[in-house]
Amino acid sequence: MDGAQGPHATPRVPRRHPPAKLGEIAAAIGVVLVGVGVIAGIVLHDPRWHTIVNSWREGLALTPSTMTAA
Repeated sequence: MDGAQGPHATPRVPRRHPPAKLGEIAAAIGVVLVGVGVIAGIVLHDPRWHTIVNSWREGLALTPSTMTAA
């Protein structure tokens, strides 16, 4: 008997892919940030989005939580 693993221990399954490298992680984060930047740019510069955001703000200003209780 092995002692440390026990009599019914299953063998370790090898990894199917190597762990991600630091450069790959940085590239993935960069892609996400660029995508968020593109979306933010579209929202900030498109007049249709200005209308949508303003309507959201007006809706939030009229919520019952901002009104005083009677």
